Amino acid sequence: MYLVLVGVFGASGLGAAVYRTLAARQARRTVLPTVPSHANALEGPTEPSTRFFAAVHELTMTVTEAWNAGRARDSVVGVEEAVRRDALQRCRQELELAAADLRVQLDPYEHVYRAAERARAATGKLWRRSSTDHFQTTQVSFQLPDGSNQTLEQETYRHTEHDFHFTSAEVPAAEQAVRAVVAAMPSQWPRLAHEARRVELTALAPAERSFLERLVTSTVGEDADVGQVVNQWIHGTRLDARLGVMVGAASRLVSRVDAWADANRTARSGSVVSTNPQEIGHPGYRETVGITQDLEVLAEQYEAIDTVVRTALEAAHTLERWATDRALVERDEQYLEQAARAYQLVFPDSTLSLVPRVKDANPWVPVAAGAGTGLVSFVLYGWWMLF
Repeated sequence: MYLVLVGVFGASGLGAAVYRTLAARQARRTVLPTVPSHANALEGPTEPSTRFFAAVHELTMTVTEAWNAGRARDSVVGVEEAVRRDALQRCRQELELAAADLRVQLDPYEHVYRAAERARAATGKLWRRSSTDHFQTTQVSFQLPDGSNQTLEQETYRHTEHDFHFTSAEVPAAEQAVRAVVAAMPSQWPRLAHEARRVELTALAPAERSFLERLVTSTVGEDADVGQVVNQWIHGTRLDARLGVMVGAASRLVSRVDAWADANRTARSGSVVSTNPQEIGHPGYRETVGITQDLEVLAEQYEAIDTVVRTALEAAHTLERWATDRALVERDEQYLEQAARAYQLVFPDSTLSLVPRVKDANPWVPVAAGAGTGLVSFVLYGWWMLF
């Protein structure tokens, strides 16, 4: 009987070990989207922004391809071992060329940005504002449950005194700086046409399209729309939208610059008492607030665009350096984090998830392992009862 019990528990341990092995194997079978850009199938001519975005997409997909390839076996092969170094190099080279051409295309926006930064510094010297809130202390009496009276003091807001200090000596320099922004604006703002384009699946060769469909099914999901997935890199960016915001801010600034200049030529320091804590006082101050907001929008939007370009280039250089430096092996998660950070910044509206998901998860693994354990135990126990 002792030997039988040993057999039963040994079988149970074996079943548990089988379960752990199969579950661990499934956990390793994580997959990330790996979809070529197929920029050659885009409608219309290729231009710098399209080449730039295609290169960022291909850079990221080179890393996800290595991630998937390393997990296609039972034992995990690291990204650094599986990644195609020649592909990383090509992506980095294309990214550098496209980024340089894109900066040339966006040169008018940069000129306006530089002028706006100087104007923002100049207008910031015109006005200085401080506010003091005034309260009135009142007494409130009420009766306690025991019948006694209680009196408390409370403060009630009365008004705010706003002090506006104006430096008239700074007006000429500020006006010159703001008008320099207007002078830097192009007669026609260049816009990017990439967001109106899309990868046409019908332009792909049948074998190429079939391979793409298999890739989308295996790395994105069986229910994924191939046309939608392959166009995420072209429609997931906000670059052209940011340029549109800059154009809008520039238009507002042009429409208000004369009123702003006129209001500040007659402005004086002074105080205003108001029940509005956000009182903006003198017309010169109000106009300066509006002009400054437009200048800030111009600066913020261009800086965001510049950050997109710089981050992508930095990621390309970092990934290539890691892959070619054999002295130090970076973790898979470092490769993925570097690629994902650039991708998500460049394509904030993309629906492709760069969080690894379990591929082909088999819900019967724990059931089968548990059933195997129970079956072995049951057979051995029945044999023991018979003998």
